[in-house]
Amino acid sequence: MTWFRRIRRGRGQPMPPRSGEEGAALAIVMLLGLTLVLVAVGVSARGVRELGSVASDAHWQQALYVAESGLDEGMRAFQADPDFATGEVAPVFTDPTAERAWVVSAAYARAVGQVGSTPEGEYVVVKPSNVDAIYAVGFAPGRDAAQRRVRVVMVQLERERVPVPWQVEFAFLTGGKLRFWGNAKTIDLTGENGASIHANGALEINRPDNVDGCASSSTTPLAAYGACPASPRPPVAIPSIDPRILYPYATVVLCPNGRAYGGPTHGTLPDPTPGTACDASDHEVSSGGWTSFLSGGVRIWRPGSTSGVYYVAGGTVDGKIGDDKSGTKVGATIIIESLDAGGGCGSNSGHFYLSDNSYLEADPSMSGIAVVAGGDIYYRGGATVVGAQLAHEQVDFKGNPVSAGVLVAEAACDHPSSPVHSSVMSGNYTLRYPGPLWTLFPVLGEGENLTFGSWDEL
Repeated sequence: MTWFRRIRRGRGQPMPPRSGEEGAALAIVMLLGLTLVLVAVGVSARGVRELGSVASDAHWQQALYVAESGLDEGMRAFQADPDFATGEVAPVFTDPTAERAWVVSAAYARAVGQVGSTPEGEYVVVKPSNVDAIYAVGFAPGRDAAQRRVRVVMVQLERERVPVPWQVEFAFLTGGKLRFWGNAKTIDLTGENGASIHANGALEINRPDNVDGCASSSTTPLAAYGACPASPRPPVAIPSIDPRILYPYATVVLCPNGRAYGGPTHGTLPDPTPGTACDASDHEVSSGGWTSFLSGGVRIWRPGSTSGVYYVAGGTVDGKIGDDKSGTKVGATIIIESLDAGGGCGSNSGHFYLSDNSYLEADPSMSGIAVVAGGDIYYRGGATVVGAQLAHEQVDFKGNPVSAGVLVAEAACDHPSSPVHSSVMSGNYTLRYPGPLWTLFPVLGEGENLTFGSWDEL
């Protein structure tokens, strides 16, 4: 009879001892149970840790979004008021780490009412009065949260000088060399002895007393005379004489295909694309008597005798306009753009050749500007021009010409086949100076603007 049966017969009978195999099985079961409990506890702990890590990573990314929102607010405040500042005075930073620490400290010092918020967190804008930068500190989920993450972004403010219209204060000004020879002279029509000449390059002059003002150079030594200081003098800034700046004022546009089109100011058929010349959609109009032919791949235009503002696109003007002997003057402004418009001199175009006995006077709408050339201005003989003449390259006035208005030769470059390689005023040339001239060519003024520069994270 088995021990089981013996137990069944009497409750008071003792349990028989277990065998070795039965004890080992029980121990294994208990060990497995304990192992499963430990694994469950480890998995649970790891899950908790990963959940915290995921939350922390999310807050780190959210803090950046919040900081960017604060930076946007700071930039808007600066655009509305260039003197915008938040009251801090920053020290001199030795490195980005010190800079970041100071900005974060300034953000924590800010009163609660000066803290901005987004759904992701809170931000503080910091604009020191002595630093050209705007900072923003982002806190996620909040500035005072126990497990907050902090990000700092900034935008640098860059100073740029403000472009202003250029005023010519000389009777003649060149960025290169000038030969002032013979009996050439300048006369100040205002009586102020201000019809001065200046060359940023060399100046060759044999009659300084013919200048109704002062003759000066930035490279040639000249002794002081009268009220005129000695040279060399500092170079005079000359902007790019780019004819395209004046295109919006064109009445008639003379194009490389030999046709005339309405310019932006044409009375009945204005340019429908006023930003560019000679487009397919432009309206063909009368040329006003101007004719043309091709020579060496360049469109050469012969002037007509009607008034207006004529814009020669990618060509050259060569001929007589008006008649000085009979007193027949043509009131027109001629603007000549070279084939490589925009400042280059790779093409022998953009020149203005003026024939003997011409008589040209600036169109009344152009504020005293008669000629603007993307190349050279060259007088073939005596002629009269009333109005300013400005050239991207050089000018040459020989014989007995007369002009009334400032002359500018930027001398930006010189094409080997150009008609003029060095500016010349010689013979019996007379330049009548009516006083300073304001132009639309921009130069950098004394004032400065602050603009947004690079964005970065500290």
